[in-house]
Order: sequence, then C-alpha cells, then structure tokens
Amino acid sequence: LPLLGVVSALDGQAWTSVVRCEVSDGARTRVDSRGRTFFDFDQTPVYSIGVFQDITERKHAEEQRSLLLDELNHRVKNTLATVQSIASQTIRSSTDRSHFKDSFESRLLALSKTHDLLTRNAWRDADLKAIADQELAPYRRDHDTRVTMRGPPVRLPARVAINFGLVLHELVTNAVKYGALSTVDGRVTLAWTIDSYTPGRPRLIVHWSETGGPAVPPPKHQGFGSRLIQRSVKSELGGQLNVAFLPSGVVYDLFVPLEEARHHRSFR
Repeated sequence: LPLLGVVSALDGQAWTSVVRCEVSDGARTRVDSRGRTFFDFDQTPVYSIGVFQDITERKHAEEQRSLLLDELNHRVKNTLATVQSIASQTIRSSTDRSHFKDSFESRLLALSKTHDLLTRNAWRDADLKAIADQELAPYRRDHDTRVTMRGPPVRLPARVAINFGLVLHELVTNAVKYGALSTVDGRVTLAWTIDSYTPGRPRLIVHWSETGGPAVPPPKHQGFGSRLIQRSVKSELGGQLNVAFLPSGVVYDLFVPLEEARHHRSFR
C-alpha cells in the first residue's frame, strides 16, 4: 500500500488508495484498494478486511469524458466565434433587414449541414464529396446536368471541413445569383485531387469553374462572401486561392494543406 494507506491502517482508520500497477504482459492497470485494520486489546494489528478492484477501464472512461468535454467546449467557442463573424459581416453587406435575414440564415444552414456530417463521425472528419453533395443537391436532381463533380475520396478534418463547407456555400450562392447557375444553360464543374508532390505534405487542390452563364466582371467592391472565402482558405486553413474572371465564367482554384486528413489516391 502507499504510505498514506499504511499510516491509516496502523492508526486503526479506514484506508483507501489508488495505485498504478504493471502486470506481467507490460500493460499498466490502476487498482483501487480500501478497507480497515482491526486490533486487539494491546493495539496489535490482528487482521484487515479490504477490497482490491481493477478500475483501469473506469479511469480511462473518466479521462476520455474529460477530454471530450474540453474538446466540446473548444468547438462551441469556435462555432460561436464563427457565427458572430458571419452575423457581423452579413449586417455590413446587407441592404435591408430582409436581405440580412435570408443571407444569415442560409449561411447558418450551411454551417449546420457540415456540423451534421461531422457529428455522424464523432467529429473526427467528414467526407468532401458528402459536403459537396449537400450544397449542390438542388442542382443535381431530376436529370439536371448543370453540375459535374469528380475527385478521389477525401476525409477532411473537422476544422478543414467546416471552412470548406462555408466556402462551397458561398461559391454556390454566387453562381445562383450572378453566375452559371442563374441560367438554364450554365454549367459548373467541381473537381478535386490530392497533390503529393512534396513528400509528407499532401495538398488538396479544388477547382471550381463556371461556363455558359452570364459574364461576371471583377467586382468593384469585395463583398462578405468573397472575404469569407479568402479568410477561410488563407487565414483559417493556411492555403492559397486563385480567382480568374474569364469571359466564359469565373474560375476558383483552392490549395489547402492536408497534413491531418486521411486520403486515397485512387479516383472514382
């Protein structure tokens, strides 16, 4: 027993202690011991009654619960900060209350959809194609061929998934309002691949291109959607962003480092 338990036992008090043990196969366990020592008239220890219980799994569960609570607290704070930023920036770029309501709700819905995907996988990661399917689903139903998607299976870590979902939502929104998805003849191509040119530092390369829609000139003033895309890619994800306003339509190329992502090189 640890020293405290020995002293308690010799004093005739109930003793309790938790000790770490290493068993024969090298595994470490935690043992909870508690009991009481009984004495005769001369205060000589006669016998002890106690219980030794392996509490390794319980302690592991408690540590996991504490870790999850800390992680949840961190994620809630990050989410609230994101919502606060979205609200603040949307107010600045809104012309009236109705415009603010529609824009703010649509961005919150995009954030919520990505959260749903992450929740299904215990907030470890989310599938890139599943995120894209959610945002582009209305334009890929009932034989609507205006949207083409292709790329390998990629699992995005939570932080990357949230920002990618917001970026994709802004791209779709802009295409619906001003670009290729605002006309029946417009086309959107979303393609991605993994660039492993630098050993140990894979990058996700996302290509978004619009054709067949109205010509979109470079904006004179940068709206919140454009600022959100740039901030998400450059500041939040440490990536690069190239934008080209071509006569055929706008083109976005995103380059995002994926050190934490699990990916496969085979294409489907």
